[in-house]
Amino acid sequence: MWCRLKMEVLDIHMHGETGFELLASLETAPHVIFTTAYDEYVLRAFEVNALDYLLKPIEENRLAAALQKARAALSGPAASASAAPLAGPGEAPLPTLTEQDQVFVKDGEQC
Repeated sequence: MWCRLKMEVLDIHMHGETGFELLASLETAPHVIFTTAYDEYVLRAFEVNALDYLLKPIEENRLAAALQKARAALSGPAASASAAPLAGPGEAPLPTLTEQDQVFVKDGEQC
């Protein structure tokens, strides 16, 4: 079963293709936040309507601000600063991450 993505966090450099190539291959482009260690792609990211562009190492406050932009974009124009964490229809809101939480990102066979 295929589902249409509403939001994605993409790295610029991935195995086999770039985040830009992956985004271009999708039938419908979701909201996207780009992450990378390189600042040279920032203009291109915003040319494809990126919500945000995070430079690695990603700072907690920048990630929180980018996720708030995503919440606002997904909630529509009536979104507020106190929007609940992202969740699907009928699902309980996800808990907010803290500095004690660990987040693993799988890139091919690497984490």
